[in-house]
Amino acid sequence: MGRTYRALGTFVSPGSADVFGYCGDAHFMPMALSQVMNLIACGVMDLTAATAEERHTTMLAQLKNSLDRISTKHVLDMTLFHGAREDDGMECKFRLWRSTYKPKLKRWHGEELAIEDRSYLARVDGAGKPTVEKFEAKASEKPASGTSRAAINAFCESLDSAAGLLNLWAFGELDQPDNLDFTGRDAFT
Repeated sequence: MGRTYRALGTFVSPGSADVFGYCGDAHFMPMALSQVMNLIACGVMDLTAATAEERHTTMLAQLKNSLDRISTKHVLDMTLFHGAREDDGMECKFRLWRSTYKPKLKRWHGEELAIEDRSYLARVDGAGKPTVEKFEAKASEKPASGTSRAAINAFCESLDSAAGLLNLWAFGELDQPDNLDFTGRDAFT
């Protein structure tokens, strides 16, 4: 029996106010997301005038077109989180979608997740969830609670802790430590 490869990572859109996080299959989702980000970076896809929902629909259509063509049996389920900002300034609204793909069934399921009007970790999934939630609870006791700084700091502290990394490695959600350095433009070059 071969080894299964699970991964997690993030991609930031170079041409719109969108960020994508994925977990699950280590090969196909990062490859497909990278291709879509390259289309945006090269100007082939222009999402600058689109609403958050239009951007989500377009991105998901591109990913479905790519991932639905997988014909190997050696592919794992995958989850995509898409965070988007609608408008600018104090009038902006943030939206979050979760889309799951089960390649053996060729079935997608998607939903928009309700998010509050403050900074916090909107959704925590995977084996590292208890560690992240522990650090988020600690952050909620501090004066900066409810700020983006507190939410991001809680997440980073959980990754920095031995327990956070051990959970990710033990459950196969992080194959190599260098996955943590997968940021910015390097994500699609």
